[in-house]
Amino acid sequence: MATTREAPPKYKNDGGNVQILCPFCEPSHPIYPHKISACGTLLKVAAVQTVYPARTLKKAEVVCVKCGKPGGEMVAYGRGFVHVQECNPERKLLAEAPTYSEWARRVYNMPNWLRGWLERFTGAATEVIELDGEGRETGRIIGYYFAEAKRGRHFERKHSQADAG
Repeated sequence: MATTREAPPKYKNDGGNVQILCPFCEPSHPIYPHKISACGTLLKVAAVQTVYPARTLKKAEVVCVKCGKPGGEMVAYGRGFVHVQECNPERKLLAEAPTYSEWARRVYNMPNWLRGWLERFTGAATEVIELDGEGRETGRIIGYYFAEAKRGRHFERKHSQADAG
């Protein structure tokens, strides 16, 4: 039966562009994710998280930052922990701060009929509220941002006419 060997790839910085190179061949050649090269090397790309078992977290009295409840398997998130399974779909935790916008604040505070109409073009105006280390809202509003814009009929019609010409 065949075995495999693994090694971290080599990197070549080529004026701002980084090439990933085969660690097994000399001279080395570029390798690409999920494509087997001539030498048989396959570059795997994987996202990896450490999952902490419920019994370990129970001993430490850890609570989920997202829902505020203990128990269950969790992963580290920032300075706290969150459940592996979705526990509070209404609350979204941001991995990095969005680009805050004064216009998003204004849209967020508009009457619902006008806000809904504008959000068809801008995306949903969203309020960002600070959480403490245990997942409780502090009440402090950090800022407002637009989630991805929805592409309505007006947008599609406008751009399809421009592309056709």
